Amino acid sequence: MMALIAHPHFTKASSVFIGYMLWFFVSQYQWTTIDQNVPLCFYQNQDQSSRTILAPDNVMIKISGPRKEIYQFDPLQSAVHIDASSFDDGNHEIQLSRENLFLPDSVKLVQLIPSHISIQISAKDRNHE
Repeated sequence: MMALIAHPHFTKASSVFIGYMLWFFVSQYQWTTIDQNVPLCFYQNQDQSSRTILAPDNVMIKISGPRKEIYQFDPLQSAVHIDASSFDDGNHEIQLSRENLFLPDSVKLVQLIPSHISIQISAKDRNHE
């Protein structure tokens, strides 16, 4: 048994395996930062058939967190959500924040680009439909 452990091929293979396992476990908790485009979504637009909302389609976010959490991040599930029921017709300036995103607690929002957006809400013209 001692001859097997002392064999050069066994020690090389063991050191490669142990090194890989150490790298794998350490790298899972390494913090990383990514930029991601996420969609801008409006909810509770009660009368969608009679109102039009003009706004950007996407917003760029920069997030930071453990590599494991960042790899599991799905930008389509983490859209920027804005409650449209509180807005009247007209132009509106909205400041975006982390509260508009559904991010896991372990993922930190570093930056929203743009952090302010302009939207325009208007009644649809039924004569031109």
